[in-house]
Amino acid sequence: MKRNRSIAVLFAVAVLAAAFGASRASAQEFHGKFTLPFAARWGTANLPPGNYTLKVSHTPVGQGRVEVRSEDGPQAFAFSVTGSASPSVSKNVIFCIRQGSAGIVRALQLGPLGETMYFHVPKGTQLYVKNRSAKKHALLAQAPELLERVPVVASGK
Repeated sequence: MKRNRSIAVLFAVAVLAAAFGASRASAQEFHGKFTLPFAARWGTANLPPGNYTLKVSHTPVGQGRVEVRSEDGPQAFAFSVTGSASPSVSKNVIFCIRQGSAGIVRALQLGPLGETMYFHVPKGTQLYVKNRSAKKHALLAQAPELLERVPVVASGK
């Protein structure tokens, strides 16, 4: 009898935790749109200039999922990411490092979620010059980084 009661209590706690997690995940969802004025690399995806929609959602354990879809064509991609709390964030912005006429997405700030997500520079991207003749790679020079801010407009979904 005591065993059945403890199983019932555990089941109730699990149901409440699942319900809380589901409400938290739906509450921490963001929909938006942005216009990319230049070609950019975001993770493994190469995005041409154009109009995009953005959806950010979270799992109950805090893992984020970012989905980007092109409004001008069939291109879409999604990936998982972790963010850091940024309570002072008030704007929705994509930060890109410009390299000539292209860019690399480095961060996404979302004011409604109070969060900043950072993205890795794609493998093989060289942001500085290395000394190839030295046995150890030494930084010789680093070009100034042009940080481009692409605004994200929240949409009500």
